[in-house]
Amino acid sequence: MSQSLVRNSFFNVVYQLLNVLFPLVTAPYVARILLPDNVGKVAVAQNWAQYFIVFAALGIPTYAIRETAKSKHDSRELNKTFTELFLLNFVSTSICLILYIVMILSFQNFRDNLLLYLAVGSGILFNYITIDWLYQGLEDYGYIALRSFVVKILSLMSLLIFVRSQNDYVVYALISACAIGCNNILNVFHLSKIGVHLSFKRLSFINHLKPIMIFFANSITVKLYTLINVTLLGILSTDAAAAFYTNSDKVVRLIVATISAIGGVLLPRFSVYAQRGEKEKCADVASKVFHILFFLFVPTSLGLILMSKEIVLILFGSQYAASIPTLQIMSLLLFSLGFNGLFGTILLAFGHERENLLCPIAGALTCLIFNFALIPTLAQNGAAIACVAAESVVTGVAVFFSSRIIKLHFRADTIAKTIIAAIGMGAIVMVFKLLIHNLVLCLLASVGFGMLCYIVLSWCMHNPELYQLLTIVKRRQKQ
Repeated sequence: MSQSLVRNSFFNVVYQLLNVLFPLVTAPYVARILLPDNVGKVAVAQNWAQYFIVFAALGIPTYAIRETAKSKHDSRELNKTFTELFLLNFVSTSICLILYIVMILSFQNFRDNLLLYLAVGSGILFNYITIDWLYQGLEDYGYIALRSFVVKILSLMSLLIFVRSQNDYVVYALISACAIGCNNILNVFHLSKIGVHLSFKRLSFINHLKPIMIFFANSITVKLYTLINVTLLGILSTDAAAAFYTNSDKVVRLIVATISAIGGVLLPRFSVYAQRGEKEKCADVASKVFHILFFLFVPTSLGLILMSKEIVLILFGSQYAASIPTLQIMSLLLFSLGFNGLFGTILLAFGHERENLLCPIAGALTCLIFNFALIPTLAQNGAAIACVAAESVVTGVAVFFSSRIIKLHFRADTIAKTIIAAIGMGAIVMVFKLLIHNLVLCLLASVGFGMLCYIVLSWCMHNPELYQLLTIVKRRQKQ
């Protein structure tokens, strides 16, 4: 991979890591202060607000990354595109904000927790100035990572200062919303430094409407099966069950976001290749990223399954022990979520929005069927099974359509070497679990020696993905 792609991957890893690491770092503190019922209460409220944020965003964020990448070398066209998309977002956000206020004032369940729903609803307000897509399209991942780091530190300090008892769950919800809002505010102030501004000359919205609506339909179906789990847990089960599920979800998505961010910077690059008709270059990059992701996901997923007990008890405490089997189930998401991002990027880059839409539709239907069947009896574990099944269907459909666009090259020998090394690592982890009974020491020893074992076995079998990763690291150190 080129040095610019390596650099962007590095900064995108940092950015995605910070986005998920903040709630994960705060989770142990919040879990012990607010307790399961209040953690679940906030999770359910945030879940409801997220529906409106998704509608407010339309399909603009993902679509805008592609359009920004196309026009980034023409300042006039870039300002025009930025203005058109910004105004469309303004209109959709205004409509959704009004509808959200009507909803929380119309139903007794929301009025009983009005302050909480106003706090999480501030995220809709911040959507007025959501322009992260601009910086991603311009591949300015260095700024994105630095900005996110500063905001996360300030948010963590606010949390430790103002959230001191289980009755402070509204304050916690507000701080979480403001963590996103501060990013958006800084983005607006940074516009002058990159020379982008609103331009109201010769604006045209018609060309954006059709693709945006396709992306919008995609976003809605994706969010349907990612948000519906917590929504149905709140309706069909308990707030505590929602807390057990969301805590497990945070752990898994931290790992997925960190590793799959390697491929997250591909959309702008793929869009350029697609414009030039260079399918072979896309296939080459996609194949390399697939094998690297597989090399990282296999041992991580196995390790997460084996160490779920230690992770849950250390992070959240014994009151969240019910999350242990939930986390083990959701460990399987590493494969579906990680690879879905890669193959979905291929579809978007080549303008196959309709095919990309079919993926989450299939996932949403799967999710609804499994949720209604399993949540009443299995609670958070039923929601976890539904999530894994839905994401697996999404990835399978995405792989099918992607293979019709470009020819991907899967190396059976490399995949076999990865699996064998992971099995060896798993054996080492099981030995430490039997010998060490202290949770922290067991986790540290298992992770440390497990990683060492995996690397050594990969080295002995000459797994090319290990050498590929070492090359990337060396390039990064030279920059």
